[in-house]
Amino acid sequence: MRFIGKPVARALIPLVSAVFIFAPMVMLWGEKSGVVAWLHALVPPSWDHRLNIWAFASDRILEHPMRGWGIDASRAFGSAIPLHTHNAPLQIWLELGAFGAAMAAAFYAWILYGVVRWTGVDRRDGAMAAGALTSYLVVSGLSFGVWQEWWLALGALAVIACGVAQKTSASTR
Repeated sequence: MRFIGKPVARALIPLVSAVFIFAPMVMLWGEKSGVVAWLHALVPPSWDHRLNIWAFASDRILEHPMRGWGIDASRAFGSAIPLHTHNAPLQIWLELGAFGAAMAAAFYAWILYGVVRWTGVDRRDGAMAAGALTSYLVVSGLSFGVWQEWWLALGALAVIACGVAQKTSASTR
């Protein structure tokens, strides 16, 4: 059981990268296959609205797939996207295009390589960092806008807290 932490942390790298790279394709597939229509009948109104936003954003991504619409452009679509997409990968694709999505995937892969290193030194530190990152990504994938200052600050605070905890546990080993 002691050695399972590092493989799990390594497995997060392609998983997280794939989410950022393939998010619009998954949503477009969901629309064409009928999965999104099926979900509309099952989910509460707030999730139904998210599905509409994600479908609209995915369609707009197809119009400018490489360059996107520009930073904070999700606010320019009126009632179709109120404020932001409620999905970080789709918002990055919509606003920054494929290049932005690739940079986001590379950024999170870089962070996860750090988590793998921490896991090799102390499994608890790696688990803490992986849990913090996973929580941040899940919530940003379902709720908040990418550029909200308080959300970016929360991510920075999580990184700082993990660093402090790692230094503290290193000094007690």
